[in-house]
Amino acid sequence: MTDAVNAADRRKIAASRLAVLVAGVLGVSKLAVGLATGSLVVMASAADSLVDMVVSSMNMFALTVASRPPDSDHRFGHGKAEGIAALVQALLLAVVGALVAAEAVRRIVNKVAPSTTVPGLVVMAFALVVTTLLVLRLQRVAAETQSLALAADARHYSSDVLVNLGVIAGLGLYELSNVAVLDPLISLAIVAPILRSAWVVFRNATDDLMDRELPDAERTQVIQLINGMRAPVLGYHGLRTRKSGARRYVEVHLHVAKDVSFEEAHRLTHVLEHAIAEKMPGAHVTVHAEPVTRQGERIHAG
Repeated sequence: MTDAVNAADRRKIAASRLAVLVAGVLGVSKLAVGLATGSLVVMASAADSLVDMVVSSMNMFALTVASRPPDSDHRFGHGKAEGIAALVQALLLAVVGALVAAEAVRRIVNKVAPSTTVPGLVVMAFALVVTTLLVLRLQRVAAETQSLALAADARHYSSDVLVNLGVIAGLGLYELSNVAVLDPLISLAIVAPILRSAWVVFRNATDDLMDRELPDAERTQVIQLINGMRAPVLGYHGLRTRKSGARRYVEVHLHVAKDVSFEEAHRLTHVLEHAIAEKMPGAHVTVHAEPVTRQGERIHAG
């Protein structure tokens, strides 16, 4: 299991390094073209990519920390580092969106137009292809490793795909119509997916940091496993679940008939722990056996 976990951690960190590299290259390229042409949409996209580079760097650091095993000061491991990184990422995305919106309004008021669009179209088309490939890679690794940080990265890079499409559309329309207001208007339009992405990442990060229960489908799996056990298991109570980074935690009190031996009760807790771990690979499962009196019916509790 340790080797498998280490392999998953290495995959997550490698994917995060790739995100840093891609965001850095795209950010510098877009910024150079945006400054040369005066296009707000290109500069807004450049700012977004440079923030992405910073955020992905933080994610890479967080993933490195989260991969550390539990120690004397962190008995439950370091998985919360991913949630913290995702939270900071959401806040930075919101700031970028607000700054782009403010600059767009200023340009609408002052009727500022880009000087040329062809270089912008070229660099944004390149960014669209590269970002799409990056999103596919991040989504695959995030799904396979259950990484909150990589899922957040994939989500906001997905919004970048929409941003790139919006920028290309805006530059194309301006090239055809020469209407100055199109550049800042398209910039305002691409703020929406940036802010939406920030909200989704923020919500997922706070759910992780606040120990929100696992999704109903996963809790139902646990309950079904308990209900599938036969006497002397009579029910359960105190089912608690949470997620920290990629690791899930499940705790439950198992009702066992009081007339069975301690060894048998202990064996039954291990049976349930193993069954849950098979459904949720890598999960940390704690089952406590609690003696109850046989009453002819199973006891079900939340």
